[in-house]
Amino acid sequence: GALDANDAGFVGFADRPLPVFSAVSCCFAADLSFPTAWYDFGSSDATWSDLSATSKREWPWEMKSSRAYFRGSVYWYEGHARTRAFAQSLVHPHEVDADWYEALD
Repeated sequence: GALDANDAGFVGFADRPLPVFSAVSCCFAADLSFPTAWYDFGSSDATWSDLSATSKREWPWEMKSSRAYFRGSVYWYEGHARTRAFAQSLVHPHEVDADWYEALD
């Protein structure tokens, strides 16, 4: 089932937000644009460890689909103005279904 506020990795999470400072960095070379964040690693390690342990326990690696991860990545890239060429450079057409690959623009 879905995680909720009672799961080990999330208990008290709202009261302990991650110390993250973020901005957007844009490099106007080809189609490169990416978000940048600075983390207070010392105080966030414990939180990430809890979240990672919950993820490994409830969703082992064997359950995860590389195709699903790639598709999610391309949707993220598209939302950040990546081009078709950039997305296609990350995967061979035989690794994903052809209709989806051709739908990239």
